[in-house]
Amino acid sequence: MKKNKPQNAAEWFIEIVNYAAFPIKIVLIWKYAVMGGGISKLLLPAPESVFQNFILQCKSGQLLGDIAASLSSVVRGYLVGAVLGLIFGILMGFSMRVNKFFGLIFNGVRQIPGLAWFPLIILWFGIGDMAKIVLVARGTFFPVLVNTIEGVQNTNPAYLDLVRLYKVKKKDVITKIYIPSALPFVCTGLRLGAGMAWTSVVAAEMMGAVSGLGFRITTAQQLMKSDVMLVDIIMIGVLGWVLDWILNKVTGRFDQWKGK
Repeated sequence: MKKNKPQNAAEWFIEIVNYAAFPIKIVLIWKYAVMGGGISKLLLPAPESVFQNFILQCKSGQLLGDIAASLSSVVRGYLVGAVLGLIFGILMGFSMRVNKFFGLIFNGVRQIPGLAWFPLIILWFGIGDMAKIVLVARGTFFPVLVNTIEGVQNTNPAYLDLVRLYKVKKKDVITKIYIPSALPFVCTGLRLGAGMAWTSVVAAEMMGAVSGLGFRITTAQQLMKSDVMLVDIIMIGVLGWVLDWILNKVTGRFDQWKGK
């Protein structure tokens, strides 16, 4: 059931409070745990210490630079992986021959974790943006591919029988039958692919990179700077949530288009 949108200022205020309540509770528990002395500040710094480091990284430009490096790799890798996933997904969904030819290869590659490929990717492309883009594209490709295939193949057979009966043009069959039917699956694949893209870039930066949030976390861990690590970890969570929210809004537009 679709949730009703707030209609007035009071409802908006209540909704904002509900959203803010959980993180506020987490911060309070965190603060009292540190104040109680049960946890070392080296392992878990106080919230105000993390906030001060956040301000420091913002003023120095370090945090913005790391965010820009991570987002740049994510966007480029995501676009490559999503486009390839859509193309192969459509082809494999329409043609059983194409599906059989590529299916075995893709299923085999999909079972190998992305991080297992990363040492080889570094060997091929070196430590830098290209290695991250390749890993992100790989992480995006498979969710989009699988969901696109499912969307095309799950088109209602009754509709296809009707278009055959009335000899509808192939172009109209694709645009009016297959695409609207596959859209919910494709949108799900795009959102899942974005999640995998964000996870992949952070993992790639932690394993071998010279910039980005993951790189900064690894560097801070080596220097025992837990406040720096927490700032970047929190930013990864916030940015991941924002990316998913944006995609949810964008794919929601497609759902509205389907209903027209």
